[in-house]
Amino acid sequence: MPRALRLQSVTLPVPDLGAAEKFYRWVLAMKASAEDPVEGTASLGWGKEDRLRLIDAAVPDAREAIELRTEATTPEEMAAWLNESSLVPARVVAAAGDETEIGALWPGASLAVDADPAGSNRFVVSLDAPADVRVELHVPLPAAVVVERGRHGPFYRRSRDWTGLENPGLLGVTLGAADPGALSSFLERFGIARMAESDAGFDQRSAAGADLPLLAGDHQIRIEEREPAGIYGAACVVAASRLPDLVRTLERFEVRHRHERNHLLAVDPAGRILAVNGVRSG
Repeated sequence: MPRALRLQSVTLPVPDLGAAEKFYRWVLAMKASAEDPVEGTASLGWGKEDRLRLIDAAVPDAREAIELRTEATTPEEMAAWLNESSLVPARVVAAAGDETEIGALWPGASLAVDADPAGSNRFVVSLDAPADVRVELHVPLPAAVVVERGRHGPFYRRSRDWTGLENPGLLGVTLGAADPGALSSFLERFGIARMAESDAGFDQRSAAGADLPLLAGDHQIRIEEREPAGIYGAACVVAASRLPDLVRTLERFEVRHRHERNHLLAVDPAGRILAVNGVRSG
């Protein structure tokens, strides 16, 4: 089983792309990421791997999505595991030169070709989860395969497996589903399990009880019973010293927010909740 190692990106359809992009650029100091720009979208990050992808809700097939980075594996191994698990991709993304191989493995899926050489050390498999959210598996090719194919970058994604948090970076996401148990069971197929109570902070244990989040590596996925289904919020980490600047920015733009110690909650232009946790160095 290719295990999910971390949450790598969150895709959010928004009614006003310009307003949403301005909000996240100003509030979280995000910048355009390394990928080639796509019309009707904005891909933002902090210069490493984590991404927040904003997409104009009017774009055809605009869908909420979370991208999970998996352990490195070959397309053939991934296809075999998905077949054993009765999971059928709706869409796959192949690097230029790999489209024939990838297309043959999943003939029923729509195929997109990524011509950007910075993404040539991976492929992406999109699955429809039992909530109105796509789960996109970002699958790095094994290093031996990358070398054999003569690819030397520039890669904006690591080839090696890793599970950690970036700072600043993504911390987690809150998903709403009519049947939280079904969505949890779906994610458990990728090695995503509930946080152990011993790993939670005292406040989390006392406040949440059994309602602890799922973990993809160090990233948290919280599932709540809500309708309509979808992504209700995202959480990020920043240096605690930056929180006062974030608060001043929110006040300047008259954004609804609440600040308590090293925790900040705000409402983005699309009505989703942004949670920011300040982390002290050392």
